[in-house]
Amino acid sequence: MLRDFLLAGGPLVVPLILCSVIGLAVVLERLVYWLNYKNQFDSVLVEKVYFLMSQNRVTDALQKIGDSQDPSLMCVKRCFEAHQKIKPLTLESMASQSLKPTRKFERTLETIITIAPLLGILGTVLGIIISFQGAGPNGMNNPSAMMTGLSQALVTTALGLGISIVLLVFHNYFVKLSDSTKEKLEEELTLFEELA
Repeated sequence: MLRDFLLAGGPLVVPLILCSVIGLAVVLERLVYWLNYKNQFDSVLVEKVYFLMSQNRVTDALQKIGDSQDPSLMCVKRCFEAHQKIKPLTLESMASQSLKPTRKFERTLETIITIAPLLGILGTVLGIIISFQGAGPNGMNNPSAMMTGLSQALVTTALGLGISIVLLVFHNYFVKLSDSTKEKLEEELTLFEELA
């Protein structure tokens, strides 16, 4: 049944399936990334390091950071390694760098979200052309060709919209995660900037 459905969509089903496979791969990669990334934040450790730094116990604070994967603490540690003190502009730059992976493949999803419905519309147009060719100059010369064209039009439209809708939901979810991560990182780094 699925095979028949896809075959009815004509040649544009191939790029639509390719879009869905790439989109699914990106979604899975991003889900795994975010599951791992969210576990890296350690607000208790951030508070301890902030307390130590506010007491001018920088060496103890850097030892406390150790191999922590907390994004804000990694920025603070790199800033100290580079300048021996907190520099707000350096922290902002490092925060910006550390946020880049949160937006990975964003353009890929946006492109597929845009292209899939356009391919569906192209399939619709081609299907309607086939339908009109089946009608012929004297009316309904070939009803089978008309039905094939209409079927192609509907299948490609449905596939294109379906792919786009599903990927749009995930895209928006990932953008929301990235934005909330940016806010959390900025909030934590603001504490350390006050110590500069």
